[in-house]
Amino acid sequence: MGYSSSVYKNAADRLAQRRLTAEKQADGRRKEIYEKYPRARELEQEIASCGTAAVRAVLRGGDVVAEMTVLKERNLALQAELRALLTANGYAENALEPHYTCAKCGDTGYYELGDRTVMCTSTAR
Repeated sequence: MGYSSSVYKNAADRLAQRRLTAEKQADGRRKEIYEKYPRARELEQEIASCGTAAVRAVLRGGDVVAEMTVLKERNLALQAELRALLTANGYAENALEPHYTCAKCGDTGYYELGDRTVMCTSTAR
């Protein structure tokens, strides 16, 4: 026998609140870090621009493999610089990311298992 719809709704509401809290905390950390270390914002913007450049490279054609290799190396270097900036200033490497209660499902209640989406049963929730 399954749970009533109110139990599912309460669980979904609780998970949504956890996600929202984690995301707001990450936004607060991001704002604090950006104010103290403007280079962190620049690095995140440059990392994001690598994705746009990858799409442009594919659409343009030509030697896409070579361009993607250069972009990948640049992206990895930027990520390393950002991690170094954060850790050198007392932050965790992932300080700009939300810290969800459940690392398995990211507080969504579901995760991917192979080619299926399954309900999370982790006790970390």
